[in-house]
Amino acid sequence: MWFVLGGGAVFAAFPLIYATAFSGLYVVMLLLLWTMIVRPLGFEYRSKVADPRWHNLWDWSLLVSGAVPMIVFGAAVGNLLRGVPFRFDWNLTSHYTGAFLGLLNPFAVLCGLLALTLSVAMGSAVLMQRSEGALRARDGW
Repeated sequence: MWFVLGGGAVFAAFPLIYATAFSGLYVVMLLLLWTMIVRPLGFEYRSKVADPRWHNLWDWSLLVSGAVPMIVFGAAVGNLLRGVPFRFDWNLTSHYTGAFLGLLNPFAVLCGLLALTLSVAMGSAVLMQRSEGALRARDGW
């Protein structure tokens, strides 16, 4: 939801940046799109077949489709802090001059892992706060 809303906000406020970023970062956007498609499918199809291998496949797909967007969003923030290689030509047309692997610099990867770690910590805190019984007694508070 936030991904779509953020893209619409960038399109409304800065259409030139939207056009350049979405054409230059096409691989990243497709990666995010596929993980956002696979996640609801994992919730839906995991319980359809009673085979442990089937459950294991969808468990891994849910894990990956939950972790990849957080890593990519964190890496995107890291790249924005570091600077994204855009340039303007003589008639003010913007171009993305970077490459996909250039986005995976150490600072951006560290920001992505930090975003994943913080989201896991926040989810764990919410789970501990809302749990009851034996799970609540294990939380150490």
